[in-house]
Amino acid sequence: MRIALMVCVSLALLAPASRAAEQLPPWPIDLAMLEYAQREEARLGPDAAAEFLRRARRIDLERVLSADVVVLGTVSSLGTVQTEAPRAVFTTIQVKVEDVLKGDPVLDVLEIRNLGATIDRQTYYGLDMLQPPYAGPLGDDPPETGKRYIFLADRAGGDGSVLVGGLPNMRYEIEEGVVVRKGWEVERFVALVRRYLQTRTPVHLYRSSDAVILGEVLEKAIRYRRPPTEGPKTGNYVLVRADEVATGEVACGEVLRVEMPYTAEWIGKDHPDVAEGKRFVMFLSRVDGRWTFHDGSSSALRVWPDGSFASYSNLQELVREAR
Repeated sequence: MRIALMVCVSLALLAPASRAAEQLPPWPIDLAMLEYAQREEARLGPDAAAEFLRRARRIDLERVLSADVVVLGTVSSLGTVQTEAPRAVFTTIQVKVEDVLKGDPVLDVLEIRNLGATIDRQTYYGLDMLQPPYAGPLGDDPPETGKRYIFLADRAGGDGSVLVGGLPNMRYEIEEGVVVRKGWEVERFVALVRRYLQTRTPVHLYRSSDAVILGEVLEKAIRYRRPPTEGPKTGNYVLVRADEVATGEVACGEVLRVEMPYTAEWIGKDHPDVAEGKRFVMFLSRVDGRWTFHDGSSSALRVWPDGSFASYSNLQELVREAR
């Protein structure tokens, strides 16, 4: 424990917090969402239609901000791969990289995988190919070979070496220099993506958070989409043990309860996708005496077995850069 406390003190002294914020243009809503809201406004009512568009914007933006890798590139080929442990089938998307907006891919061609594939005109989705074929997410609407896209992908696998993504809501098709879903020129949209991503870099989050810790998730409880009307109002939360403290009024070894929102938007990446037994670097805020995730879905970064996370080899490296 003495060594852990010394680490906490040395990290906490390295970088003061700064809370500068940048005003950004509104994130563009998908044209299909706008058309739906306009078409259904008479039935939904103006308030409900406006709320629908607010959530659509938020969920789409959070997918971009929470992705581990964001690249602009051209699909060079599609394929399939099967694994035995676990027993599964994946669609593989080979992407010739034109520009890296987030992450640190060093290859000219990336392979992005997605669970599910079409084999012999049958589409499988899930971990058991012995089950009846099911309409998988890529079976009806795969990316097209030769087309340009902006792809979002998350790191997976035991060491984070596998990139998972490629669903229609995790890619932006580009036709004749225009991002189809937004109706924006690709250069304009890419520039906006970069500006938003700058507000969620680990350094920015570090400087604007009340506490930054590295710890293991001991418990995760997501029970409610809205405040419960009966029974104990325990809420949604995660319990995390702080193994390292970079900054903030947290003791090494302390178990924190981090509150989660009462909302269905967690389905769309409204908060970090953490898992019990895994380790994360977490960026936290203190609100009315309670700990919360500081800024949406980017506020927890998975720590891999070698101690690395995002583009950093360890927490000390982030602290030094944030000085």
